[in-house]
Amino acid sequence: MIGYMGVAFSDPQAIVSPAHNPETRGGDAHLASVHDKVKSPLEMIRTIEILQDQIAAGKKPVEAAMPAVVKQIAERLITEDPEVWKDPKNVQALVIYLFSGGQPRVAKKVLGYEGLPSSDGKLLNAAYAYTIGNRAEAAKILRTTDPNTLPSFLGAHVALIKALLVAEKEPANAMRYLDLARILAPGTLIEEAALRREIFLAESSHKFTKFFFLSGQYTRRFRNSIYFDNFYKHFVNSIVSLSLNEGTELISQQGEILSALSLQQQAEIYLAIAYQNLLCGRIDQVAYALSRIHALGTKSAINSEREVIYQNIVDFLKTGEGESLDRIARLDEKNLSSKDTELAHALLQIGRVLQETDAEQTLSSEETFQPEASSARDDHVMELIKRTDEAMNSVDRALHGGAP
Repeated sequence: MIGYMGVAFSDPQAIVSPAHNPETRGGDAHLASVHDKVKSPLEMIRTIEILQDQIAAGKKPVEAAMPAVVKQIAERLITEDPEVWKDPKNVQALVIYLFSGGQPRVAKKVLGYEGLPSSDGKLLNAAYAYTIGNRAEAAKILRTTDPNTLPSFLGAHVALIKALLVAEKEPANAMRYLDLARILAPGTLIEEAALRREIFLAESSHKFTKFFFLSGQYTRRFRNSIYFDNFYKHFVNSIVSLSLNEGTELISQQGEILSALSLQQQAEIYLAIAYQNLLCGRIDQVAYALSRIHALGTKSAINSEREVIYQNIVDFLKTGEGESLDRIARLDEKNLSSKDTELAHALLQIGRVLQETDAEQTLSSEETFQPEASSARDDHVMELIKRTDEAMNSVDRALHGGAP
């Protein structure tokens, strides 16, 4: 079964069905059996909408209960009298149920009945094809369907599905459908889902202005959504990628958007920028990110230690001063990730070797030539070269072995 309810954002089909019942929006979800609480398919689907509204409000227990509710509703729908499905509103409700992760066996049975409304039967065929994984058939059926001609909530669902179906090959059209979905169902989880999808379509399409604009909207409007963490992780990755490919100037212009996040989250973003740019040897970008962390004034032991490592790497690479190494050596490793610990050890190793090499070169330039001393010194220099090579390999492993 393919639905889009509760799918992680990293999945390219990460869309979540919305809630759309103004009278119950914001109320507590009722997770008891639906058998004695609803009478028509339309009322049953409204139960899902109410529960999904709670998901938008950040209530994780509701999301955990949804599979059981979806199954209960399927048991009821599949036993409905065939006459029920002659009502277009009930067929439309079933389409929404399927697009919300419902069980396709219900649609399969209903499609075998006579007398289904023609236009709604077409939508039901599309929804059934989508839920069983036949995306090509779903796209073919929905190609001529205009979401604007449907009841607003159903149209919003159809717009979302059409966006998913064309996103890979037609991202611009997908973004238009997502805009439409948001217009047709404002303030609902369908808008939340459309925003999340459109944000990263904008980024992958290099529409960075829109990427930041929509990210700001999402952060302000859906901070409590249980999917916010998925958005945030993807947002961080996108920001880091932008810093590598476009530089930090564009990011520096987004203070208002970033300020909507917590200070801790902002610090995490700048630390990620610093780390990834350090891997690429972009010291100026690292320095920018560290300056932003310093300006935030966050007091986190873990972030503070990481900031010290990165700052002293920058200082050492710029000046070669041993004091930078000393500050790294004094860090409390229990506050560091394994990758940052490995990075610190590797830098200390290569730094000490380089210091010994400098000292050896200074001593060599001051001494008069003595064959015996020169031979011993050559052996020592070869040992330093060997240790330097080992240290460089350690640094390379620390930098490119994976993100912290």
